Amino acid sequence: MIQLGLFTGLRVNEMRQLKIDDIHIRESHSSIFVKNGKGGRKRNVWINAEFKEICEEFLRLRERFRFDDNADAFIFVSDAGTTLLKRAIQKSFKRCVKATGLSEKYSIHCLRHTYATYLLKASRNIKLVKEQLGHSSIKTTEIYICLIKEDTREALKNLYKVERPFIKLSKPKKKSCYRLKHITCEYVKPGTIGRKPYNQDCSSPEERWEEVVRICSEIIAEHGSIDTK
Repeated sequence: MIQLGLFTGLRVNEMRQLKIDDIHIRESHSSIFVKNGKGGRKRNVWINAEFKEICEEFLRLRERFRFDDNADAFIFVSDAGTTLLKRAIQKSFKRCVKATGLSEKYSIHCLRHTYATYLLKASRNIKLVKEQLGHSSIKTTEIYICLIKEDTREALKNLYKVERPFIKLSKPKKKSCYRLKHITCEYVKPGTIGRKPYNQDCSSPEERWEEVVRICSEIIAEHGSIDTK
């Protein structure tokens, strides 16, 4: 149930109505067919290789323990053999949440939100998310854009930036000579690095760092290493 929600983003009512023949396992691509989604809409929800294996194992276990092999049988059934009610699935999820020690504020619908958010982060394709979730309007899907805005801001902040080591300069014996000792751009001062002069007009840490990287590259190209003594 939890894996189904996390890997497909199905609504609770869509889960409870799933039947064995709605699981379409193919060599090239696999899907879960929703026959009666919100508004009576039908759709194929494509699944990845990981969830495909989970579905295959589920079907093998059904066969091994001789569950109803009728293709028209419901996946989630009660002890009486009838399809579970929506409330029964919700309660079952709540029991799982409680067993893990998580807050009971989480509902099974959170699985759908989690799926949508991660799918949008991975694909950056809102139309794909709309189709997978079965939304009738793209405006409904756009609410998930707000959830990844912070990630987007962070990504743009680091655009074209590489991971920075810290550079620290040893105390110079002469005022005109600085050597590389450890790694932080905050300590880069006008002078020389590895006896290489650099632009003393660099005022900001960003500019000083770029100058340090340029000089270090030159030193390594010439000598194969940097003097760190």
